[in-house]
Amino acid sequence: MRLFKNLGFWGVLLAFSFCGCVGLMFQQGPVQFDDPAVRLGIVSREPTPEEAAGITLRFLSPPGGISSAVEKTVMFAQIKNTNGLKVEMIRRQKDHYQPIEGTSHFLLKSETLIENGGGNMLEETEISDRGEIVKFIRGFHKSKIGTFQVEAWSRTPLFPEGPVKAGDTWNYEESLSLHLQSKLVKQKNPTPYVTRATSKLTGFATVKDRPVAVIQTRSSQTKQETIKVLFKTITMNIQATIDETEYFDWKNGVTVAKVTKTSSFSSTPKGEFTDTGESQSIYEMTDSHQ
Repeated sequence: MRLFKNLGFWGVLLAFSFCGCVGLMFQQGPVQFDDPAVRLGIVSREPTPEEAAGITLRFLSPPGGISSAVEKTVMFAQIKNTNGLKVEMIRRQKDHYQPIEGTSHFLLKSETLIENGGGNMLEETEISDRGEIVKFIRGFHKSKIGTFQVEAWSRTPLFPEGPVKAGDTWNYEESLSLHLQSKLVKQKNPTPYVTRATSKLTGFATVKDRPVAVIQTRSSQTKQETIKVLFKTITMNIQATIDETEYFDWKNGVTVAKVTKTSSFSSTPKGEFTDTGESQSIYEMTDSHQ
């Protein structure tokens, strides 16, 4: 579970606008990414008879109620031809699950550290075993430029109610309202970030010999964001497409790995400034605590 799952383009915009302030270094270079299949040890496989008949997707609490993961993100902005400004970011995340007696819900507390001075994040929610946010408790991201305070967060179930077979699709929606508290940057009339996504069970694989279901999700986002940086007001029209491939251990109810690719285009209303960006994030579970 990740707080800024639906903020790919906003994350790219902020990282490149303020990377010097938050401690992230950028450099000019060719736009290229690691091969996720090689890094994660992904091998496609045929479904078992049980999987071919249909599987039920549900999140379960890991052993001991705690799981850890690391995510490496490579972002390029100001892309021209095949080169762009590059930033690398590493997030280390620990999730704490507390089952709620008599329900299929969990209290989920996620703590995230962004390396090299990138700040830290905290999310607390009540979620169902289908990934629905039943209740938002609190959330924030603190860095040197200020604090993102989450004011509201809702999400319909990530997984369908009944069993699914390879080729089946389903939809979900997510809405997130953020308030940036910073002396350097001010938001003007912020509106919620809304995601409408379509997911598909595309097949089955192994991740380092661990059997998983492969779920592909695509979402598109369009938003106008106005911020004031010191004495200058900037309005940006932002469009983004996010493609996510999740490797889900459906028998144990955990996401083993995830690859997220984002393409974005930003421009001022009169076209004085345009920016094309691309990013890839590779998320991998590192351990579960017994």
